Amino acid sequence: DVYARPLETPALPAPCTNWRIGAPSEKTRHFFDDETQAHFFKEALSHIAADHHRIIDLDFSPFYNAAALLYQGAWIAERYIVIEALLKRKPEAIHPVTRKIISTAETLSASTAFQHFYQLQSIKHKVASILKQVDFLCVPSIPTFYTVDEVAAEPYEPNTRLGTYTNFANLLDLCAITVPLPPRADGLPGSVTLLAPHGEDTKIAATAHAIQQQLSTPLGATNWPLPPAEPLPTHHNQETVAIAVVGAHMSGLPLNSALTELGGRFLYAHQTAACYRLYRLPGGPPFRPGLVRDTAGSSIDLEVWALPKQHVGAFIQTIPMPLGIGTLELLDGTHVHGFLCESIALDNATEITEFGGWRAYLDSLPTPSC
Repeated sequence: DVYARPLETPALPAPCTNWRIGAPSEKTRHFFDDETQAHFFKEALSHIAADHHRIIDLDFSPFYNAAALLYQGAWIAERYIVIEALLKRKPEAIHPVTRKIISTAETLSASTAFQHFYQLQSIKHKVASILKQVDFLCVPSIPTFYTVDEVAAEPYEPNTRLGTYTNFANLLDLCAITVPLPPRADGLPGSVTLLAPHGEDTKIAATAHAIQQQLSTPLGATNWPLPPAEPLPTHHNQETVAIAVVGAHMSGLPLNSALTELGGRFLYAHQTAACYRLYRLPGGPPFRPGLVRDTAGSSIDLEVWALPKQHVGAFIQTIPMPLGIGTLELLDGTHVHGFLCESIALDNATEITEFGGWRAYLDSLPTPSC
């Protein structure tokens, strides 16, 4: 495959909470008058949010615009070149619907193709700014259901509609995984699809795994129970370094991407030993806390992430003064590398130790601030 790219495949991380999950806003959800599916998706989001995730409504118009290009744009020519020889030699060998759709490529010109390339690039810029607001996306796997007879009577529109929430994925370079859920109220299958930027497969796979285990859906259309999952790794290996984060690098917060983009994976949530104080440092956004060791302190919430050793240097380069990486003592007496703050920075800082952690402090603010 001339388009193949190297892809790191780290081990599936332990389930993580507090993700910012983007979903189509109610105004931009398309269910084509299927109220049962609309209600099902709303309930599915409620189940996911109950596991301490935050659902963020997004204008999905740019995604739909990208989806429309898949069959109405120059990319239909990509399918055409695969069957071109057969189409010219023996057209009757190709399904009439497939032949009709793909043959439209013969009307395209080079200038039209470049117009569509630029159009997609413009959409990608809009989508990139949207994806910065969230950790990944959750969409209905399909907007509605069609019977075999309905598709046979009019194949084009039903198939186009069935791809409402997936036709944009390849064009926007997204990875995706579908999660089986309990059936809809009318007994038809239920599911949602998680999507994330290229290379973040394990992040959404771990979340999908957690959702399926939590809801204990049977296997497919059978009554066979979902087997118990094998425990996911909560430790790092010789190729990674465990790093404890106490602030904006935690899951669902603005700087978490500094870990995930370097192949970081969540290991576990923990607390420091009862000998630390936490301060809100001046400056921002993004706003940051500083953790300082103090024998008269308290336990502070943290997360431990595994980072590939070859990327540790690049990660440390992103850490500004007065923060740095030192050794933290955890509540169980073990030690881990993690964020510490120079005491000189505390002169203009606000102590927030009483909240027990950065996330609890953010939750206490009248207007959520990251």
